[in-house]
Amino acid sequence: MSSINPRDEFYSGLDDWWAQLWALRIGAESPNNHIKTKFFDLVTDRCSEAGDWRIKDGDMEGLFSEFVEDLGTW
Repeated sequence: MSSINPRDEFYSGLDDWWAQLWALRIGAESPNNHIKTKFFDLVTDRCSEAGDWRIKDGDMEGLFSEFVEDLGTW
């Protein structure tokens, strides 16, 4: 049996959450990949700071809110 790379598992879960956000929760087409990459960078940074790479739905919602607020500073 092959083991799953934790980094691949992290990004797979993050990608799933992103897709569900736009398709099921917001009901809109997701923005371009540049925006997605910026969000993934934010989540990666926060997980690294916390030393915890498990994706929890409530935490993701908070990070997305932080991300949207940061859009105004670009």
